[in-house]
Amino acid sequence: MRSKMTVDVIQEATIRLLSTSDLESVTTKDIADLAGVSVGSLYQFFNNKEEIVSSLVFCLLDRTIGVASTLLEVRSSLEFHVFAKEVADHVVDSFAENFAAWRASLQMLLREGKFSIVLSYASEALSTLCDSMHAKFGGFINIDRAEYEEVIRSSGSFLRMELIQFGVLHDRNALKLKFQQQILKNFEWDAARNIAKIQNG
Repeated sequence: MRSKMTVDVIQEATIRLLSTSDLESVTTKDIADLAGVSVGSLYQFFNNKEEIVSSLVFCLLDRTIGVASTLLEVRSSLEFHVFAKEVADHVVDSFAENFAAWRASLQMLLREGKFSIVLSYASEALSTLCDSMHAKFGGFINIDRAEYEEVIRSSGSFLRMELIQFGVLHDRNALKLKFQQQILKNFEWDAARNIAKIQNG
């Protein structure tokens, strides 16, 4: 438990530092100081700064899926199109608020040729969430693991363009609507009817 807490505070400190400083200027000492741990303790968990940065995308994915799962539990009375809107809002807000960390981590993993690991990790998390959504809402078909992978792969390609190629988050509201539409489309709801509700609501 203590080890997990130490890793969490190191990752959170790195996310905070990247929101105000470029990656090259951030040092392991900066991270350790902000995290409230010694540099020696930091090196017990990570070999270098690059390893910390590479781990951030998994940390942020866990947070994003975790909040979506919590929404599913506490907002159980929602219609699916409303739930889809809340999930999309959360996902896009998470990207926007931690934009520099997402971008730095994805760039690092791409440079190391490890982006497929992100796809696999995200696919597993999405699979669990989608199983819960299906049990709660019904009304849409189960999709198999290969299709989960394809959904994530398409999203990954979009994120690489949005977060890495352009380097900025252009229009948060437009991106939220895009995610809402994608969720509804993926689960074969009556997209035209539900998207109309979102746009009018």
